[in-house]
Amino acid sequence: MHYFQQYKNPFVLIKTFLCIAVIVTVVTSCKKYDYVSTVEVPNQSFSEEFDTMDAAYSRGWRFVNRSLPLGNETWSQGNILYFNAYSQAGVAPGSPYNAGYAVATAYATTGTNPEGLAVISNWLVSPPVTMQNGDKIIFYARDTLNAYVDRLQLRINPHNESIEAGSGKAPGSFDVLLLDINPKYFPGPDPNAMPENWTRFEATISGLAKAVTGRFAFRQFLEGGGPGNTEYGGILGIDHVQYLSISK
Repeated sequence: MHYFQQYKNPFVLIKTFLCIAVIVTVVTSCKKYDYVSTVEVPNQSFSEEFDTMDAAYSRGWRFVNRSLPLGNETWSQGNILYFNAYSQAGVAPGSPYNAGYAVATAYATTGTNPEGLAVISNWLVSPPVTMQNGDKIIFYARDTLNAYVDRLQLRINPHNESIEAGSGKAPGSFDVLLLDINPKYFPGPDPNAMPENWTRFEATISGLAKAVTGRFAFRQFLEGGGPGNTEYGGILGIDHVQYLSISK
């Protein structure tokens, strides 16, 4: 007997085909669902004041000096004697001054060579953080009072939690540049130079194919800098760092 002869009522046949279509759609949807991540990234927002560098280290911050030739200093605790500066927040209540900020100097390299071949590459590396496009990094930075040329980069390592920062000019795992302050080495008071007062900077993460767990880092970076060069490399301060996640 012919297949269609089993159904005297055409509406029964239509209903049968509709049921089959619904089943196929559901199965196909389930297969597609296997490839879609339903896990949302938890809110990654945090802030760092660098009130003490020991406390910052305990929270996952790392201080990595990859300068050539290597000097004796890396990022350290701010001191009002460096550039007569309080922290970005100003004077703390009950204290004669507040030096709660991170500072880097030209002594990251020996830099005594007269040809200016020394490279300051001094890194202040964040704790691991899961980064997404749209996340923001906000911070305050400043330089000495127009006495030297300084440069500061903000970079991310979107590959892993490594703190490997290369050596000399090489950025190592931190191969994504978000911000480069004074790449042309302008001296103050040029508006393109590093500011001599605490100044707010902001960068937005973009270009990631997906959410990744990595690190961001501030890099004191000067080609030809160091104490042997009277123009390149002074004292650089960073304070009130905020990581603002798009996750709620």
